[in-house]
Amino acid sequence: MKKTLTKGLLASAIGMSLISHAALADEVTIWAWDPNFNVAIMQEAADRYSKENPDVTFNILDFSKGEVEQKLHTMLASGVTSALPDIVLVEDYNAQKISSVLSWGICTDDRQGRL
Repeated sequence: MKKTLTKGLLASAIGMSLISHAALADEVTIWAWDPNFNVAIMQEAADRYSKENPDVTFNILDFSKGEVEQKLHTMLASGVTSALPDIVLVEDYNAQKISSVLSWGICTDDRQGRL
């Protein structure tokens, strides 16, 4: 029961965070890993959002955790941002590394990349 409630709350929170971006887009691409949790939660959030916004298409791509990290770091290091997803799920420790090379996408309290 607690696990189901937690998943439902997380899906709702993620779904609400999609509103600002998805309201402007016809298609939202998401990179996720762990089909039993991350992918499932993203699908739940997309399903909930799509009920009231049927014109928005969600492309949830399931990669291994290592693939997500490698693709993300390679694209950021090379400056190729056009192929990045709209949403990418990463672990906290990885977000810290990523934020240090971004000047967009993650709110930081200063230019040193601290969250």
